[in-house]
Amino acid sequence: MIELNGVRDALATLTDAPPRFFRVPGCVTLLGDETALADGFALTLACDRAVVVAYAPREDGEVHVLEGCSLTVKRGEVVALLGANGAGKT
Repeated sequence: MIELNGVRDALATLTDAPPRFFRVPGCVTLLGDETALADGFALTLACDRAVVVAYAPREDGEVHVLEGCSLTVKRGEVVALLGANGAGKT
């Protein structure tokens, strides 16, 4: 469970604007070896994971995404960070 109060407190150090939270439910998509040959068929299933994003505008107009973020991945879990090349995923 994500501790949203800690996120709210951290955002309060950056801006006086109230934060907004967005939650996206997790899903897993199972693809066949050759989806192009199978008319693109895939099976998407809901799972018990979610992504929560908190947003609050800064007074200086700068945008900081995942600054100072740490991520713990448990054995057996798979995590992917998606973004365009050069977006700073490292």
